[in-house]
Amino acid sequence: MKKTNWLHWSAVLFSLTLIMTGCNIGKRTETIIISDNSEQPPMDQMNKSFKVKSIYRLPPASKLLGWSDNKSVIGIFKEEGLSHLQRLLSPYEKPEVLKKMNNNIFNLYMSPDGKIIAQTSLSSNGPSLKLISVKDKKEKIVMPLKSNQNIYFQDIAWSNNNRYLCFLSNSAMIDEPTTVGVFDTVLNNLQTYELVEFKDEGTFVGVNISDDGKNLLFTMIPPSNPSNDKNLIMGTVNSNKIEIKYTHQTNGSKTTWLNNHQFVFLGKDETLYEYDCRNGDLSILLEKVSIYEFSNDQKKIAYSLNDQDNVYIGRFQGKNILNVEIIYQGLTPYELYWSLDNQSLLLQGGKFPRNLQTEEQVFIIDF
Repeated sequence: MKKTNWLHWSAVLFSLTLIMTGCNIGKRTETIIISDNSEQPPMDQMNKSFKVKSIYRLPPASKLLGWSDNKSVIGIFKEEGLSHLQRLLSPYEKPEVLKKMNNNIFNLYMSPDGKIIAQTSLSSNGPSLKLISVKDKKEKIVMPLKSNQNIYFQDIAWSNNNRYLCFLSNSAMIDEPTTVGVFDTVLNNLQTYELVEFKDEGTFVGVNISDDGKNLLFTMIPPSNPSNDKNLIMGTVNSNKIEIKYTHQTNGSKTTWLNNHQFVFLGKDETLYEYDCRNGDLSILLEKVSIYEFSNDQKKIAYSLNDQDNVYIGRFQGKNILNVEIIYQGLTPYELYWSLDNQSLLLQGGKFPRNLQTEEQVFIIDF
């Protein structure tokens, strides 16, 4: 790197370090790392491009859940008189009913491996969390946090390794704190934690959990927030409580655990960041990002940029996004799902700008 460039980036890094905060706000600064693409990957990686083999247009969908295997997707597809859970097999033309559903079709969350669907419901006995096997349609009820009608579930998420299912539980009683539940599908065990330390942080609107079940990401709306800002708060399980370790402003969209110590999120300015809990390093991966999704092996990333109707794919290596290509034009994606073998991309979207009259479309792109 030239000396003038080194001096320029040194000044930028020094300024950013002064204004950004790391774990334990007010007590520790964090280091911002801006990727230097002068560090080139091996030539065999440089020369690889994304070759689109096939594009399939799917029926319109009320809700997509994702891939159940490499050649089939699950969702609620719009057919007259139907609101059932359906599977669409290659060549993705005619949905088949997987399970008849009631009107509660939006509280469905499929595990990353496509084997289990979690569903929340509310009955006269109170709220419950149900696990549905995609293979044999058998159901298992996970015990609710409290057996009364004053509790309701929200913001359910799976860990990347399919082991943990986390969810927020709120009470209609003003003085009762929000609770996070962590269900271990291997040990068949449910742990609950009252989020007492978060009581002054605002309103919960999202949660995510690491593969070891020890770290969680919460998206929250701060109190007295006229600008509708949101905060990302990382917490760590310590005995019977969750301790706050890190806070950063966010645009409120999804978060992604890369491993038990590193996660990715979109900041308030639509910058895609990676944060390392071990040393407090905050890295900039991309800018002006509206939506993103990492492949299951975390070697590829699909994304779209603000005010554009293009879908991009790049290779994720270290802290760099390489070999970026446009793989679809004319559509702004709202949902992105990589197939289990990372060779296909399921996407749902419409024309930019998005409005109520925009016709939503669903595609699968094979590479």
